[in-house]
Amino acid sequence: MFLQSLVMGYGGLRFNDGGVSMDPLLPPNVTAMKLRGLNYADAEFDVAVGAAGARFTRRAGRGDGGGVEVRRAPDGVHWLARRP
Repeated sequence: MFLQSLVMGYGGLRFNDGGVSMDPLLPPNVTAMKLRGLNYADAEFDVAVGAAGARFTRRAGRGDGGGVEVRRAPDGVHWLARRP
């Protein structure tokens, strides 16, 4: 329950019909946070969150992950979505 609070709370992770969205927010007095091993649609990502925003890195060796893309919406929310 504790990890879920971090990932879904400060990580802003939400599951939607259009894919997975992330709108991370750093806790008070924290300068950076890293979420490792986020799995979605046969792709695995690490997410680094800092003052400049979030950076997604696709991990190698876990499925091909070729059917997933990371997009940033105008409102700043990041989306992991299956490619059509």
